[in-house]
Amino acid sequence: MTALPVFWLSFSCETGFLGACVVRAISPIAAVARAEKEGCNPGGEVLIWGPLPMTDEELPPFELNRLYSKQEIDDRGGATKVDYNGNEIP
Repeated sequence: MTALPVFWLSFSCETGFLGACVVRAISPIAAVARAEKEGCNPGGEVLIWGPLPMTDEELPPFELNRLYSKQEIDDRGGATKVDYNGNEIP
């Protein structure tokens, strides 16, 4: 059986960044629902990247279904910024 696609969700509100998580889901809408179900959706607005071409081996250092703070993301090497077409932003 093929694993579900991977999505990166970034949450924010008018006061700033709330956190980010990585989930597996069938679609972007399902990814938000999965984050809610898994307890890694802090609310606010969400920006979704995906589906991302990732295997389970490529997921580390990020665990699935866990909310990460900016500091935790930075401690793991940061996240690559990309535009809506998936092109890396310097």
